[in-house]
Order: sequence, then structure tokens, then C-alpha cells
Amino acid sequence: LLLAAFSGVLAAPAAGQSFDLLYGPGGGYSSASSVSADGTRIGGSSSAGATIWTRTAGTLQAMALDLPGASGVISGDGQVVSGSRDRARSAYRWREGVPLETLGLPTGSSLVSVASTNNDGSIVVGYARFPGPQPSAPSRFQSIRWGPDGTYSEIGSATTLGSNEARAISRDGSTIVGWAFGNTAAYKWTEAGNIQI
Repeated sequence: LLLAAFSGVLAAPAAGQSFDLLYGPGGGYSSASSVSADGTRIGGSSSAGATIWTRTAGTLQAMALDLPGASGVISGDGQVVSGSRDRARSAYRWREGVPLETLGLPTGSSLVSVASTNNDGSIVVGYARFPGPQPSAPSRFQSIRWGPDGTYSEIGSATTLGSNEARAISRDGSTIVGWAFGNTAAYKWTEAGNIQI
């Protein structure tokens, strides 16, 4: 997607390509952050909160999840949306026709962010922020993995990974990757509990 410099005119797509502008319900702000494996559903946020865009019969339809101020990451199969809400003070998992699920949070964390889910949305990864040991010390980030029952586990620790964030998870949920030591190194975690840096 190219923007014509300074003209405010949207450049035409190259031959064989297309693009859509994603508007939230009622217009206003919108931001897309994830897409289903087949490309038919898009997850993100808008002025209405967490939003799903679905392509039906060639037309994109926007649906807000009645979660004002929330962000949304969609699963590979397009059926589950997870994200943070309440100004990043809590995390959720949404399935159509099922009561909203609240995901557990580490005690003492000051905010949470969801980054990715596996294909069916049963495993969610992201991070929580903890205040520094002293008021003037920087905050520490900790990678979090939420399982099918909504409970969380920490990936690594401040000792093994320093300040760290989980950024993506594999389709089957067995591998998680992210950054460690204040974004100066990358790590890989496997379901067996092995961590490589």
C-alpha cells in the first residue's frame, strides 16, 4: 500500500493486487493487527473498541465486540478474538455465542497486552508489565502464556530472560518466540519448557 507523497491521494494498487480501507462501525479511528489464516477475517480495534472485519460476498463488514477501548487479536481459524481491555488492565477471550472469558493476570502487574494466539485461539500469549523495584527504576515486562482454561503461566523469569515479551506463537501452540533482556536478544520457548536465546 503506497500513499502518494504530500498529495493526500491514495495510490492505485499494482496490477493483480487490491486493498481495502477498514472502517470501524460508525467510522472514526481503526487499526488492524491480525488476520485469519484464510484472510477472510481481520482483528483489530476501532473507535467502537475491539473489532472484527469479515469478508462476505466480496464485501467487508465491521462488527464491534461491545468492548470499548479494547484491542483484538484474531485466531488463525477466525473464530476467537483475544486482547486487552479496561485501558490494558485486564485481558479477555471472545467466542461468538459464548460468554466473554476473562484471562487471569499475575499479581502486581500494572498492565497487560495480548500479542498472538495459536490457530484455534485456545492458547494466547503476550506480556504483563510490573513496576520497577524502586519508584525511579524502569518497569519490567514478563512474557505470559494463557492456556485453554484461561489461567496464565510465566515464560522464563527476570533471571533467565530479564525484561521480556512474548510476541508470537506457532499454529499448534507448541512454540513461542519473543524478545528478552530489554529487547536486546530474541528467545524461543517450546512446550517441553526449553528456552533458547
